Amino acid sequence: MSVDFSSVQNHYERAVFDELLEARQRFPTIGDEWIPDVACVALNMLPVRYVRHPVDLCFYMSNADRAAMNLAVQKAVQDALVFMVERMAKD
Repeated sequence: MSVDFSSVQNHYERAVFDELLEARQRFPTIGDEWIPDVACVALNMLPVRYVRHPVDLCFYMSNADRAAMNLAVQKAVQDALVFMVERMAKD
């Protein structure tokens, strides 16, 4: 029996990637080669929320829960960018 798990994903991944692409203009010292590392740092600051389809999670969440998740993503990305800038300054 073969089971396809390719539809299982961490909900925060897409949210972090999108937020990071928007926020990185404020941090010009971080080159494109470091962006995946920043994404990893940000994702490690967030809880894991696995879903099969993004709509699955949104269907069961209140507007307040969605807003809280969005704020958490923004904060994690901001903190990860600051962390990386500080780390690069030490090297």
